[in-house]
Amino acid sequence: MKEKKKLLASLGIGAVLLSSIIGGATLAKYLSKVNVTGTAQVASWVFKVNGTESQTQKISLANTYDEATLINNKIAPGTTGNFGLTIDTTGSDVGVKYKVEFDGEARKPENLYFTYKNTKYTTLEELGDAVTGTINAGSTEEIEIPITWTWDYETDKTTDENGDGILDTDYTDTQDGKAAGNYTFNVTVTGTQVEPE
Repeated sequence: MKEKKKLLASLGIGAVLLSSIIGGATLAKYLSKVNVTGTAQVASWVFKVNGTESQTQKISLANTYDEATLINNKIAPGTTGNFGLTIDTTGSDVGVKYKVEFDGEARKPENLYFTYKNTKYTTLEELGDAVTGTINAGSTEEIEIPITWTWDYETDKTTDENGDGILDTDYTDTQDGKAAGNYTFNVTVTGTQVEPE
């Protein structure tokens, strides 16, 4: 009887050990750890105006004249000239929206106006509103923005409103000619990334 109890006890212990081994095996799992590094290449940004990345430039019309109309190296009524901006985004992986703004204007003659794309603009503010556009991503084409300026010889006013014997066609130009210094202004070209679609 004792032998039978010992046998049963041994079998019981064996069964418990076997079930814990089998049960433990069912709770086991394979485990591996792999380290991954996240990486993304950043799109390049290139925006140059007249060959430089400096975005503010000063323009003096005395340096942009048509030599045939120049008077003693100075602009005057009847003179004309032109200046241009070149926008280059070669190497940029994103599209660019550009806008041209003018500020710091000093001593503008009243009869002076600008022409861009065959449209006449009497103020730099109007001109700035017109000079804008978009350059597609990956473009290798430089955008040329030619602007012509003209200082008309006289106004269309043919009366002597001031009573000084000078017709208003000449009075305005005369007053502009008396203003000392050069007509200058600043040009700022801003490039903004176009949101990808």
